[in-house]
Amino acid sequence: MRRITNPAELVQAMRARCTMRLAELAAFRDGAGPTGAAPGESASYRSRWRFTSHLLYHVEELPDDVGQLGELQEILELSIEAAQEDADGGAARRTDSSSAILGSAVASEAEFARAWLEAPKVPRGGFPHVPDRRVLDHDTYAKMWRLLSVKFPDVKRGPAGAEVPWGTDLARVAAILLKKGIDTVYLVHPKDRASSFVASATLLPMKPEEGAPHYFPPRGTYLTSRDCDFHVFVPNAGPPHADGWIAKKLRGA
Repeated sequence: MRRITNPAELVQAMRARCTMRLAELAAFRDGAGPTGAAPGESASYRSRWRFTSHLLYHVEELPDDVGQLGELQEILELSIEAAQEDADGGAARRTDSSSAILGSAVASEAEFARAWLEAPKVPRGGFPHVPDRRVLDHDTYAKMWRLLSVKFPDVKRGPAGAEVPWGTDLARVAAILLKKGIDTVYLVHPKDRASSFVASATLLPMKPEEGAPHYFPPRGTYLTSRDCDFHVFVPNAGPPHADGWIAKKLRGA
């Protein structure tokens, strides 16, 4: 094992560890877990999944101008506390006796992350690479929403563009973008900066068993490029819409 001394490497290591943990717990994300798992065990590990997913979000919202490892470790510690509060909130809304068990599971998972952060180490070969993704900062969010609104004025009035008949198959979108040479995409929410991201297109079709968190890809957002020369509206419900050069490709033209 090799100790981490670089802030950027620490962030990437945290992202990799969270992603690996989400993949490990994926069976508990939406269901009862593996065959034979007890109900209490399933709920406990589902709480651990929720904590790790929230922690990954907070890590991906970290500022990119932190220059010292100690300063970054302090911010990461705050991220762990915030993720624990997020995950504990779901357990607190329960009225049965299981709420204490779920809270204990979250605390245990948080301590697991905290213990590693006190002396962060990685295997000599490093953790598996996780494609880039981060929450948009305020300036980038304002810039991208303004540019998208200029290129496609109708987005201000709701889902813009023509309906496309492919459901929410983001793997198809990703394949088109990657073939076009577009690896980095922006997902811009019309009203919520915290639900807006810049990410590798390869993450769009990511599955729970691959470590997909609860927040990505966000719904109710416009997926576009740095130049906003197209958009795909990813809805909460109903049909997706698209405009620009990608619209014809998604309709099979």
